[in-house]
Amino acid sequence: MIRLPEHSTLWKYQPQLRYHVVDEGRFPEEALKKRDSLMAIFMRMECPADIQSLTAACEDLVTWFATHPDGPPLKGLFRELIITNLERLGKVDSTRILPEELEEVVAMCSYDIRDLIKDHVDKVTAGIAEDMAANMKRQVAEDVKRQVADIAADMKRQAAADMERQGELKGKIQILLKMMQRRFGTLPDWVDQKITQADSASLDEWGLNMMDAQSLDTVFSGHS
Repeated sequence: MIRLPEHSTLWKYQPQLRYHVVDEGRFPEEALKKRDSLMAIFMRMECPADIQSLTAACEDLVTWFATHPDGPPLKGLFRELIITNLERLGKVDSTRILPEELEEVVAMCSYDIRDLIKDHVDKVTAGIAEDMAANMKRQVAEDVKRQVADIAADMKRQAAADMERQGELKGKIQILLKMMQRRFGTLPDWVDQKITQADSASLDEWGLNMMDAQSLDTVFSGHS
């Protein structure tokens, strides 16, 4: 362009250019699906939301060309766009022979994307299984820890109760022996052995018998 004076008659010959910038990512996919145009399909292929969206756009592209046989000769360009997307997804390399027809490339794309989806689902499923196994392992560990704690607490309570009963029994034995020694004097060994091996109920019974017993034998026999 040539810098001209403000009122020059040559201004009308200066080129007038205007550019429009389209932010493809701001168009919702659902809105683009409702538009029966190559531009809408192109924008869906340029900015797919996910792998399924790209597959749907490719399939709609084939349908569009089938229903518009007099449309622009752009199949080759769209074929290159699809291949570029496949390369970006890591499903095409330089050694792979690609079909020349757009429809065959779309079929290949759909097949490859189904493989990607399957791989993704397998990975997600494996991850879920691992998480479930880890959660189950943690749950089992917590249950075992809680059960061990409960058993330990029960054992502690039982031990305390046993000690209390043993202490009570020992006290009864000592009291009964002192009462008998006071009543009958020095006790023979068999009496000491019999009392120390007796249970609590027997000790209570013999203690009552001491009230009116005339001899050691009557203490244990219950007859005065």
